[in-house]
Amino acid sequence: MIKDLLLTLGMMAAIAAGAAEISPEQALQRALDAAARDASTKSLTLNRKPGQAPKLSYVMNYTQNPAQAAVYVFSTPGNQGYLVSPADDRFPALLGYSDTGSVDADNIPPQMQWWLSEYAREMDYAISNGLIQNVPENIQMQGIVPANTMAKAPRTPIAPLLETKYDQG
Repeated sequence: MIKDLLLTLGMMAAIAAGAAEISPEQALQRALDAAARDASTKSLTLNRKPGQAPKLSYVMNYTQNPAQAAVYVFSTPGNQGYLVSPADDRFPALLGYSDTGSVDADNIPPQMQWWLSEYAREMDYAISNGLIQNVPENIQMQGIVPANTMAKAPRTPIAPLLETKYDQG
C-alpha cells in the first residue's frame, strides 16, 4: 500500500516536472493536430503545399516572467491565415486562428497585442494559483484526463458573422 502511494506520488512529480515551456515547433504541431481534429478548423490544415507551412511570426511573453514565452503566433505565407498557440503544454493547443490575413510582428495592431497579453496574463495567473493540472496533454494516466483533451460535442462550422477588416488586409 505504501509502495503504491510512493510510486504514484513519484510518477505525478515526474509528470509535473515535464509540463513546461514547449518549443515553437512543438506548439505549431499541437495546434495543427488540434485544428485537424475539429471540423470547424480543419480548413487550416487542408490543401497546404509544402512551402505554405505556418511560420513563427510573433511571441508574447509572460507578464511576470518576461524571459519566458507564453503565446506563439504562426502566420501562413500569402495571407492565408494564422494560428495562436500557447507555449505551455498544459493549455489548449489552439487558442485562436484566422483563415485569412497574417500577423506582422513589426505592425501588430494594439488590440491584438492586448488580446495576446491577456492570454499571457491569464495563463500566468492559472499557473501561479494552481488552477491547472501539471499534466501535459500527451501524458495519459489512469483516471486522469487533462481538461484540454476532453471530448467535445461536434460542432457544425458556420461562416464568419462579421467580415469587417480594419486595416488588416
